[in-house]
Amino acid sequence: MACCTLTPGRRASLEWWKRAFDVAATIGAKASGGPLGGMSVADANDSKRREQRYHGLLDSVAELTRAAKASGLERLQVECTPLAREIPYTVGQAKKFLKDLEGRCEVPVALLIDIGHALYQPLYGPTANMPEWLNGLGQSIGTLHLQNTDFQSDSHWGWPDKRGLFDVAEFARDVRAAGLEDVPAFLEIIYPFELADETVLASITSSVMHCRREYRGESMEKKQIA
Repeated sequence: MACCTLTPGRRASLEWWKRAFDVAATIGAKASGGPLGGMSVADANDSKRREQRYHGLLDSVAELTRAAKASGLERLQVECTPLAREIPYTVGQAKKFLKDLEGRCEVPVALLIDIGHALYQPLYGPTANMPEWLNGLGQSIGTLHLQNTDFQSDSHWGWPDKRGLFDVAEFARDVRAAGLEDVPAFLEIIYPFELADETVLASITSSVMHCRREYRGESMEKKQIA
């Protein structure tokens, strides 16, 4: 999203984020953020340009932390994505990214880890696992995104879904083992635009019930959600 000299499009993206921070603060949120470090295929394949984009990203994130503080937010969150031309996309790169930001930020920068990103096997291979991310990044993780996935796509399905393979209860055990049980976990499901309202509501309801039961050990009735 950034370069040493920002293009008009990248400058516009910074302004978009600054406005988003104002909205987040207005509704009472303490943090805001998302994927930030995207670059073009051409830039990603040119080592010099890639390095420029990286250092530009650091400059932009520092600028965004100043804007986040001015809006009244306490933290900026950067989401790790499963794409090699977005930063950060590995545990090691995330660590370097945070280290390179030290001393430059007005509010803390935390990482947002989406399980569908972290377990994306076409990029990370068949041994991709959550403990590597949870233990590797530890307290630098500020938020977790839950979704059902087949590990072959960034699926964002709910529960039940016969295509999905993600075990929420096992994930909960991994989170506790890493000492991250206090990190907020949000359900992030994405539906086709044309899906009927009642189908979406039924899926959201069953997904919330499933995750509350498997992740928190809580028993819920549909009437508690409606």
